[in-house]
Amino acid sequence: MQTQFTIAVPKAAKSFDLDTAKLPENAMEYVVEYGLRQILSDCLSGADNPKNLSGDRKAKAEAENAKAVAAKIEALMNGTVRMARTTTADPVEREARRIAIDQVQGHPSWKAWLATNGLKAADDKARVKFAELVKARAADPKVIAEAQDRVAKADKLAGFDLDL
Repeated sequence: MQTQFTIAVPKAAKSFDLDTAKLPENAMEYVVEYGLRQILSDCLSGADNPKNLSGDRKAKAEAENAKAVAAKIEALMNGTVRMARTTTADPVEREARRIAIDQVQGHPSWKAWLATNGLKAADDKARVKFAELVKARAADPKVIAEAQDRVAKADKLAGFDLDL
């Protein structure tokens, strides 16, 4: 099992190297429990909160949420994991990804694919497909050219002075 990790912390604008084999047992237990709680909560990000419901709707939401969590646990036990997105320091790559996300989300065939497959955008299968489509679009030369233009315009705007 891998014990060496490089963890990107965007708000610190830095990545940190960590060897989990060197963590004390209580720290490792905390990391695993926290991570599992976060993963299981994330699978319910678009779900109804039963606290805001009553009666049959509450029972239905609780059952659907429990089913989603059980499916996520099963996926983890089978080794089916979705790796976290990597971030890039390259502003053109970041902008190309933003453009690609907007294009895929707004495309009628994406919405039709979701409907045909009975999926919501938050479902794991849809997320994997979405990531594949975004990656392909972000690599398209036309998208890259648009990203370069946007970054150049933003750089030009950042160079102005305010007379205060």
